[in-house]
Amino acid sequence: PADAAFADDAKTVLRIALPPLPNGEQGQLLLRCRLTVPRCAHRFGVSQDIWQFGNALPILAAYENGAWREDPYSPIGDPFVSDCANYSVTLTVPAGYLCAATGRQTAEAVNGGLRYRIEAPAVRDFGFALSNAWQSAVAKVNGIAVTAYGPDAAGAKRAANDAAQALKIFADLYGAYAWDSLTLCAVDFPFGGMEYPGLVFLSLPQFEADWADTLELTIAHETAHQWFYALVGSDQFREPWQDESPCEYATLRYALKRYGQNAYENLKITRIDAPMRERVSQPV
Repeated sequence: PADAAFADDAKTVLRIALPPLPNGEQGQLLLRCRLTVPRCAHRFGVSQDIWQFGNALPILAAYENGAWREDPYSPIGDPFVSDCANYSVTLTVPAGYLCAATGRQTAEAVNGGLRYRIEAPAVRDFGFALSNAWQSAVAKVNGIAVTAYGPDAAGAKRAANDAAQALKIFADLYGAYAWDSLTLCAVDFPFGGMEYPGLVFLSLPQFEADWADTLELTIAHETAHQWFYALVGSDQFREPWQDESPCEYATLRYALKRYGQNAYENLKITRIDAPMRERVSQPV
């Protein structure tokens, strides 16, 4: 057993004292933990028959300038810094539950339930969600499987098709998508969307037919995060503009490529120009 203690009152930073290893030797650290999932509409919680595991699993802190990063955990936004790692995850769930997760998955029936095996190489984080209330839809683009889970089949199909279009446009603009699958799922939480490598959480209200345009723009923005943060790493805690601003610009370029100059100009006015005039003081 290794000595371990939390470094903060919120118990989000765990320090583990490891025994020294001789040069050339390696070891394995086994961390066993139990999660109590709160009933709440958030990235980590259960609500409306959807279990959301965003930022729920322990990850190794980033090591920078001779020290471990111990940034406080934030309940708002996504100011997290993490290095790439390889994840091999096994989930055993009751029958009827669909799984949306970072990485490529396979499923098999076992003991009256389902066992999902998921491989996610070279990703900065691992997120997943489970529900027995989703409908699914699948699209393919550039050899990439795009799977969307929504409250109904029509919404799932819209999400899958919009994500496929965004993947194609951003691959043309910024280079090939880094993985072989992208999964989107409807969750109950207060944000429009939340990105994880190969996975996007989308808030439930956007799947209503009247919100189709909002859903499409959210998907474009969150898909852009697959390049800016998931592929091109940045310091989301100290310099959040390094991923949010490129993704907003990518959303504008998505509108230009898919719908033309008028759509680009209208979106620029509503999402960039008007907020800037409202929030940034003008010089006298």
